[in-house]
Amino acid sequence: MCYNMVDSTDSGDFCADMNREPININEIPVSCLGTNGENTDHAVFSAESDRKIFTKPSVTDSRGAIVIAYISSGRGQTVHCGYEQQLKPGTVFVIDGKNRLEILPVSPVVVYTCAFVPELFGRSALRAPVLSDISSEPVLEPFFSRFDGSRSAWRIPTAKSETFQSLFCSMTDCAKLSPVIRDGIMRLRISELLLNLADIINTGSDTAPPAGSETVAAVIACLRRNYAGKINCNDLARAACVSRSKLFADFRAATGKTIGKYIEELRISKAASLLLDTNDTVHNIMYEVGYRDMKMFCRRFREQMNATPSEYRKANR
Repeated sequence: MCYNMVDSTDSGDFCADMNREPININEIPVSCLGTNGENTDHAVFSAESDRKIFTKPSVTDSRGAIVIAYISSGRGQTVHCGYEQQLKPGTVFVIDGKNRLEILPVSPVVVYTCAFVPELFGRSALRAPVLSDISSEPVLEPFFSRFDGSRSAWRIPTAKSETFQSLFCSMTDCAKLSPVIRDGIMRLRISELLLNLADIINTGSDTAPPAGSETVAAVIACLRRNYAGKINCNDLARAACVSRSKLFADFRAATGKTIGKYIEELRISKAASLLLDTNDTVHNIMYEVGYRDMKMFCRRFREQMNATPSEYRKANR
């Protein structure tokens, strides 16, 4: 339950904040795919593939390419197209000029990606590329005849997961080849990937966003802006135009956790980032993320990160 996170005071600004600002994932600072902050410019190649392990929050945008990401394993949350959901291994995301993907890991998350520009298929884009830019490619007709442009994430059935992971591993191995050979193989592998995805869409085994996602997405946007302050769940439900019980039910259905647990994880995730990215004392970081009791902060941090704040900083720097 969220009661430990609730205070009945100072709720007016929070409620006004929710009504004033629409959900905007673009507020999140952009970092490249990975954990070390490297800056990869996708525009300088036709195609490439990679495997990354996320240990802290990270945001991936298209950076001038079309990116297909496959979550292989891990626990946490994903934010994609404005929807936050529990991270589900076996999910494929398309990241292009219209959206981005944020991963909020609770445990290490393994992600395979392939990135390519429309020119790989002999097409060109005068703007930020989107997947439909290659829709006229004849071999991809089975995929685009089933492709719903409003969807850009699909859950891969367990029986197919090995096929998808093998395709991504095969593309990653192409990095050692000469550019001409690599592009040809990448074009074949990406085509094979999309055709396998077409089969999943056709059988209806992929998953759609849960009911109430728009309301939950708006609530999550507010929580992300106000996680360090006092949050009143009654005001939150009122601003979302739903009852308190419906808000709790929809939130749990979409994220797999209570609002209180979600706020707690936001605070600890932010604290973990500050421990690695700043030289602030543990005491100052505790206050910055919304805790006022060091014993409570250290206990919550250990529960989520399997280490005290000091141990976590020492082990990961």
